Amino acid sequence: MKNVTCMDSTDYMKLALWQELQNALKIKRINDELLLYLSSSLRWLIHYSEKNRLYLPDKDKIIEMLNRIMEIADRLPPTLPTESQQRNKTTGDPTEPNLVI
Repeated sequence: MKNVTCMDSTDYMKLALWQELQNALKIKRINDELLLYLSSSLRWLIHYSEKNRLYLPDKDKIIEMLNRIMEIADRLPPTLPTESQQRNKTTGDPTEPNLVI
């Protein structure tokens, strides 16, 4: 006898919502990483030009862009940890259960 689990429309809706959430979180993590690389690259460019006394066209616009990037980053909510990051996170308290969100 096979064990068959029946899903009703609510279960399918929950599954679809869960998948959409996972996709949105994946895209957010990618955006966060791109934001980090962009700001790091701009900082390095400014530092390199100042260190080597090189003229950097539109340096003030680059600094404005960097400031705007940091304002946007500050407004973003923190990214939730992935399931594997959550599983590896311990509090050091052996009586506390590990929770996966």
